[in-house]
Formats: sequence, structure tokens, C-alpha cells
Amino acid sequence: MPPKKRDAKAAAKADLTTQKVTKKDIKTVSTSATGGVFVDHHVPSAANYKVVNGSDGKPMSCYLMWSDIKDNHNKYYIAQGLADGSGTHYLWTRYGRVGLDGVGDRAHMGSLDNLQKAYNKKYNEKTRKGYTEVKMALGQPNQGVKAEIKPGKEETK
Repeated sequence: MPPKKRDAKAAAKADLTTQKVTKKDIKTVSTSATGGVFVDHHVPSAANYKVVNGSDGKPMSCYLMWSDIKDNHNKYYIAQGLADGSGTHYLWTRYGRVGLDGVGDRAHMGSLDNLQKAYNKKYNEKTRKGYTEVKMALGQPNQGVKAEIKPGKEETK
């Protein structure tokens, strides 16, 4: 007799929690960095792009998160202003559930001015919905490296 649906789900979850990761399981990706900001490694041919600075001089790159424990939502949204070697500008966005690759899109923007407007519009749209910007840290797990979370409207220090 086949296992009950509940038993199959529990078995699958147990398999995920007992999996061991070895060095051969770790995937190396090629990307580029501008001013300490890496191009999202899901951008096709990421090494051919760089993150551009906005009119304020800061890199156009954000990692936004939205979590709602009650309804089991844990989502992210990445937006980056990119330029290729020929100076063509693109808005890269990727979104999905935390832990999954999500869906990515690269939109041709033409000029830096159009890119700035599109980036600001996406950023403002998401933060109005409750997404919060998260600063990502580079480092190895279990070595004290943590993400810095900027306080939102409802958070206090």
C-alpha cells in the first residue's frame, strides 16, 4: 500500500534536513562587482554587466524582503540598474520565495535617466507594500556574519 500523503511529506522534509553538503556540491558562479556591489548571479552572463550609480551617487541595487508569519509569506525582491560593456542600460528584477531562485527579468531602459526613473518606481512601489531593504553581508556561515536590517515604519531600535 502506498504511503499516506502526510507521511510522504514528512519523509521528504526529513530528507532535506539530513542532507550533507560537500565541497563538490558548492556551485561557483561568475559575476562582477562595482563599488562593492555584486551583479545578481542569476543575470544571464552576469560578468558582462556592472551595477550603475544613480543620480545620488549610490549604486542602483536593492534586496527587499517581506515576511508575514501569520500567512506564511517570506518573499524577496531584487532590483538592480545594470550597464553592459557598450553602455546600454537595463533594469534587472528578480523575485520569489526566500530559498528559491524565483523569476528574473531584464528590461532594456535606453538611457540612464529612464533606468533611474524605473528603478525608483519599483523601489517605491515595493516599499509602500511593506517590503524592507536588507543589507547583505559576505562571509561564511557560523562565523558571526549577519545581515543588517534597516528599521521600517513599524520597527524601533
